[in-house]
Amino acid sequence: MKVKLIFLIILSIFYFATINKVLAFDTFVKSDKNPLDVTLLQNYTSMLQSNIFEDEDIFKGLFSSVTNNIYNITFGKSTDIKNWIIEKEILKSNRNLFAPRILKLNSSQIILFITKEDFDHFRIYSTNCDNDFNCSNSLNLILDSNFNWEDKGVFSGFPHYENGVYYLFYGAWGSSTGFSVSLAISTDGISWQKCSDKPIFSNVDGSFLFKKNNKYYLLFHMYDGSGIKIAESSSPLSCNMEWSQANYILQPSKTYDQKHLIAPSIVEKDNKLYLFYSGLGNDDVWRLNLAISQLEQPKTPVILLPGFMGSWNKEAILHNQPAGI
Repeated sequence: MKVKLIFLIILSIFYFATINKVLAFDTFVKSDKNPLDVTLLQNYTSMLQSNIFEDEDIFKGLFSSVTNNIYNITFGKSTDIKNWIIEKEILKSNRNLFAPRILKLNSSQIILFITKEDFDHFRIYSTNCDNDFNCSNSLNLILDSNFNWEDKGVFSGFPHYENGVYYLFYGAWGSSTGFSVSLAISTDGISWQKCSDKPIFSNVDGSFLFKKNNKYYLLFHMYDGSGIKIAESSSPLSCNMEWSQANYILQPSKTYDQKHLIAPSIVEKDNKLYLFYSGLGNDDVWRLNLAISQLEQPKTPVILLPGFMGSWNKEAILHNQPAGI
């Protein structure tokens, strides 16, 4: 009887461990529709980084671009993922303006985070927008350089809001240390406290945070053009959270992304993960691309309980054959 009880306990542990399995996905596969078709505004000539998201069952995106030495942030939509139309200009500047990311607090309040170059030094700014991306031209300075490993500037801030706290994963550039990613925290979205005088990850840029089943996934691109990596953590969001070793999920392999992959954005829809990114092709043109990963379906385990109709006889349990006591 004790043996059977222990066996049932082991099976129960296995069962609950199985149904509480965290996110799992297959390898990302680049779309055969790449590069995606993006119709630019009149007189616009190029597209750089993007931030793709889903809203009201429509894929939407913010794009950074440069035309005639004027830097722009624009807004566009897609109804089929493959074809995109840029609808309006949001911001423009005669100085480098890039890396748009949004934080949607409610149906009518959106905070837009961007990076602006001020006299060869990068800083992160924010501005308020409505749901149609009519944004204020008044930029608020959010984050500036403090440490030697970010003396050339901070940029590419990715915002996240959870349990009354604002989090900002941001990139940094040091003249002697290269590129890296770190974290800053705020309780009001205005005043920010950097977590540490050391970066979280080195030699990386352009981070994107994705949460699924209480687990965090941090994506970023490698500064040397070798691809996009992902790290994961089961720790609560904090300055002291622990991350796994980062692994590649996408690398250059096509003519449209052979030179670089940057600015990853993930959208979950229809049990799939859509990974959008900007790729630099062999022709030195940046284009919007897509890779897709299928999420694993939840599995329901079948448990055989010895002693229930079949006792311990394997022929009775597994093959439904008559058996003695």
